[in-house]
Amino acid sequence: MQPFQYHTLDNARKKFRLISFAHKPDDKRPIEIELLHRSLLDPGEYYPLSYVWGDGADRELIIINGASKKVPRSVVSLLRAAWRVFPDDSTKTPWLADAICINQEDKVEKSHQVQLMGSIYENGSSIFGFLGPIRRLSFGQGASGNHLNRLGPSVS
Repeated sequence: MQPFQYHTLDNARKKFRLISFAHKPDDKRPIEIELLHRSLLDPGEYYPLSYVWGDGADRELIIINGASKKVPRSVVSLLRAAWRVFPDDSTKTPWLADAICINQEDKVEKSHQVQLMGSIYENGSSIFGFLGPIRRLSFGQGASGNHLNRLGPSVS
């Protein structure tokens, strides 16, 4: 499988990327997503995700537009949680997770996208915050879940 390569964003049109699930994720294979380009001039509906990046060195393989890319494991946990909590929205409405949607290796793009972040989050339909996996101990055994909350209709 080819390694994933980002396509250049049109800065003049205030373009940014969003994630769309290719199909329902499962724990047996890598998550498959598509990256969509949107413009702040006409963004449509989408959900920005706010989350803890965690250890950037702890990475997991995902499939983006049919190509492979390793991303922080915390983002993979976030995407799996988003699907579990909002399965209907996950197939219809794209998501924003900056660790994937911004080319982290392109300093110029990263700088430009960071300048747009306030507007990108403000234009989102709802912002969701992910605090990471929840681990509860009960009688010496662990159980895990995820904590994903709607933060509000917009940020001002």
